[in-house]
Amino acid sequence: MEKTTDGSFEVITAGPASRFDNNIYIVIDRANGEAAFIDAPDEPEKCIAAAEAAGVNPSAILLTHGHMDHTAGIEALKARFGCKLYAGASETGLADGQTDQAVTNGSEVAVGTLTFRVLSVPGHTPGSTTYVYGKHAFVGDTLFPGGPGHSRTPEALKQEIESIT
Repeated sequence: MEKTTDGSFEVITAGPASRFDNNIYIVIDRANGEAAFIDAPDEPEKCIAAAEAAGVNPSAILLTHGHMDHTAGIEALKARFGCKLYAGASETGLADGQTDQAVTNGSEVAVGTLTFRVLSVPGHTPGSTTYVYGKHAFVGDTLFPGGPGHSRTPEALKQEIESIT
C-alpha cells in the first residue's frame, strides 16, 4: 500500500486488483476519518483489506465509469460498508437501481469535510466522470500515461479528447 497526504486529504493506493490490474484508491478525510473508494474493481476482498489496513469504513464509492473492471466489486463493498454509489447521470453498464446518487458536471460530492468537484468527461463511456480535489484528479480510464483511454468509435475518441481538453 502507498499513502499520499496533502493536509487532511489522504489517498491510499493498493492493488493491483482484477485481471486488468486495476489500482485500488481510497480517499480519506483524516480530520474526521470519513472515506470513499474511487471505483470498485473485482477482488473486493483486496479493497476491504486496504480499507481495514487504513483503519477506515468507507461510506461511498465514487465511480469514474461503468466498465466491469471498475464496477465488479460494487455490491460487495455496499454489503460490507453500506457504501452509497455516486455515478455519472449518463453512465451505462450499471444495474437498475445500483446508483444511489447521480452526479453531473459541476456538482460536488462531500467525503467528510473534503469536497470533490465533479467533471463530466464523456468519450470513454457516456457517463465517464472525473472527481477533483485540489490538485488531485481521479479520472478512471479517461486518461492514461501517454494519451486518452480506449474509445469504441472515432466520434467517441473525438468527444473524449474534447472532454479532456
